[in-house]
Amino acid sequence: MMAQFKNLTTLLLILLLFNGCASTKKMSSTSTVEKLPETQKLTYNQDFNRDKAIEHFIAGQVYELKGDYASAILEYQDALRYDKSPGIYNAIAKAYRKIGKHSLAVQMAQEAIRLDPSNIAYRETLVDIYIETFETQKAIDELEAILRIDSLNYGALFGLAQLYETSKPLRSLEFYRKIIENYGPEWSALQKIAELSFQLGKFSESAHALEMMIEIDPSNYELRKLTAETYINAGEIQKAKSILAELAEIRPSDVQAKIIYIDVLLQSGEKNDAIKIFDSILSDDSVKVDVKLQAVEALLRKSNDDTSLIPIVKKSLAHLSAKHPDEWKVHWLLGVIASEDKDNEVAFREFANVVKVNPKIIEAWRGIGVALYEMEKFEDLVKWMKSGLENFPDDFFLNLLLGLGYHRLDQNEEAVKPLEKALSIDPKNIDVISTLALVYDAIGEASKSDSLHELGLKINPNNHLLLNNYSYTLSERGERLEFALEMAKKAIEQEPENPSYLDTIGWVYFKLGDYEKAKDYILKAVERGGSAVVIEHLGDVYFKLGDKEKAIEFWKKALEKNPKNEKLKEKIKRGQI
Repeated sequence: MMAQFKNLTTLLLILLLFNGCASTKKMSSTSTVEKLPETQKLTYNQDFNRDKAIEHFIAGQVYELKGDYASAILEYQDALRYDKSPGIYNAIAKAYRKIGKHSLAVQMAQEAIRLDPSNIAYRETLVDIYIETFETQKAIDELEAILRIDSLNYGALFGLAQLYETSKPLRSLEFYRKIIENYGPEWSALQKIAELSFQLGKFSESAHALEMMIEIDPSNYELRKLTAETYINAGEIQKAKSILAELAEIRPSDVQAKIIYIDVLLQSGEKNDAIKIFDSILSDDSVKVDVKLQAVEALLRKSNDDTSLIPIVKKSLAHLSAKHPDEWKVHWLLGVIASEDKDNEVAFREFANVVKVNPKIIEAWRGIGVALYEMEKFEDLVKWMKSGLENFPDDFFLNLLLGLGYHRLDQNEEAVKPLEKALSIDPKNIDVISTLALVYDAIGEASKSDSLHELGLKINPNNHLLLNNYSYTLSERGERLEFALEMAKKAIEQEPENPSYLDTIGWVYFKLGDYEKAKDYILKAVERGGSAVVIEHLGDVYFKLGDKEKAIEFWKKALEKNPKNEKLKEKIKRGQI
């Protein structure tokens, strides 16, 4: 059978294996591996014959080369009859591992280690089995044992570093650092140091590891760019700037690198240089519009710190909008800027352009709703939100805005459904609870209204909006007025200048018959820009105080603000409440 081996080196290795095993048999066992139970002890009758053992071992190796691991195991077991060398047990362990019999593989590997505790190769076999069977801690224990034998064993250091990556990333980093300290710059270890350090927020260490990788591969352009970005995360702007300046010379066609460079220059206070690069990108017809928008966004991000950038951004977007009218992202950014400027007309127009091009951008529908609500264009708000809900029927915000629109139009029956939908999506949202409670009250569902107010106050007992609204609904019905007054006082303490809250507490006093206090609060509300309802309330107070002329004067002012109020018209005509 030995004739099947064409490589003399292989044979010599096998002979060394057996000779080496013979020399270790006399060593005392200090292995950390637990002894096998009596029923599992490996008992092979031995008729010592080194030559026969080698013959069967070589036969097993040949079967392994053919992929016939079962036959290999039988040959190895025959070899054990003639020589119980730990190397044979190790070979059997490897073969069992190959055919998926991991329990037997573990037993054989442990026996090899018991016979030769200082043999690192045998422990490595056991590590491989444990890793394959996801017994991570056992693999770690065995690798730690290897390090006790050889404190700088590369395989053990790297194995432990890998196994600790998820559970103990800091410990993993220690092992990768030790590899670099003792074996010099090693690509895979440096790569892991860079990744783990970045994940742990150790951006400077990550960048340093990347710099060492660049020393190994100085022509790696993408690695240099990644290093620059990592230095940005580390706050080391000057180092990032230096790398990006080199990259701009090496590859001027890399627009993405230029955009990063713009951001770094702005952070460095070199606005003019940043704008030059920005202009070069915007004027380059070969650059795609979405990439140009990334450059615009780089300037927009810095506009919070430097408002002088906003006109440049607006001008650039206007140019892109004219050139690319169907690019929704351009309109989106214009809408966002207009919203921040409180220019609701422009915001509405640009967000409307977004949904015309791409109706699946839900944020644009929300932007339309907010702009129309702020402009108090409630009929338009209802129309647009109904269209938006055709695309996004389960969106909380669109349902809320539709309900608010109906409520502000006094179409409270219609407001119920979208507000209930919004509440089902977010049952603890105070805005929905408060609005829906008012809607229920307006349609005569007083018990539902009170229940919602009570629910809201359980969630947030000091919410001034809920306190005010609950107080007002009770005062309108003339119920539990002392409780209503208590809530109104809590609300006004939090927002003493709010005209709605001033009107509420004044109206509670009105219902309690304290007309002088009612006048004091409601007059303040009118002076702070109160609504038609607040002005009408002041007229009612003057009427109760016996000043009919003043009462009619304020009722007429209220009618000017709300000419559709038929009940108020009748009140003026009668000249009394």
